[in-house]
Amino acid sequence: MTVLLSMELVAAGYGDAEVLREVSLSVREGSITALLGANGAGKTTVMRVLAGMLPPRNGIVRFAGNDVAGVAAWDRVAAGLALVPEGRQVFADFTIEENLRIGGCRRPAAKRTARLDEIYALFPRLLERRRQLAGSLSGGEQQMLALGRGLMSEPRLLLLDEPTLGLAPAMAAAVFDLIRRIREAGTTILIAEQDVRTTLQTADHAFVIENGRNVLAGPAAALLDDAAVRESYLGM
Repeated sequence: MTVLLSMELVAAGYGDAEVLREVSLSVREGSITALLGANGAGKTTVMRVLAGMLPPRNGIVRFAGNDVAGVAAWDRVAAGLALVPEGRQVFADFTIEENLRIGGCRRPAAKRTARLDEIYALFPRLLERRRQLAGSLSGGEQQMLALGRGLMSEPRLLLLDEPTLGLAPAMAAAVFDLIRRIREAGTTILIAEQDVRTTLQTADHAFVIENGRNVLAGPAAALLDDAAVRESYLGM
């Protein structure tokens, strides 16, 4: 598989605070790649840099072979790179369908309509409630909506930041099932997630960061068997 996305020796932060210190990772097309680390390790900052919401101070970000470090977030979406942010961040006062259409706003109207039908086929619960305000949905339903909104732009690569945060175990399991189906349908995925065990069972490859630095990388199955990972992240 070819490398679709990479970041090389990226440093980034907020104001005087440096969060990332020479972080590198790569995502191969067609894969699910995991980004793991404790709270405060820098996972969300990596996602914000990749999505174009935070400029890197040093290093290179490449998508589809192009250096995109200076490319605006909306242009990255148009190029096929979409972020589903931590906390879902749906538009509470808009309906489900309005939220979805916003996700496809960079696509021609005819393509938006066709894509909407595909999203409803993937998320039938959203179709049933398409006229309902997003703010009235449960946390799990809002996560489905956030996933659907991200997919409306027809991304080549979907960035998922803590997609099961705050969800009940049954709903979290349903979200992971959807992630597998999204990959099977042809979308590459980079997921930052605190459920380390399920994430490693789902992913092909994984990177672990601590204090804004790379500490481990390798096939997900191998990291699941790694004693350091099991002790630090699985309590075993």
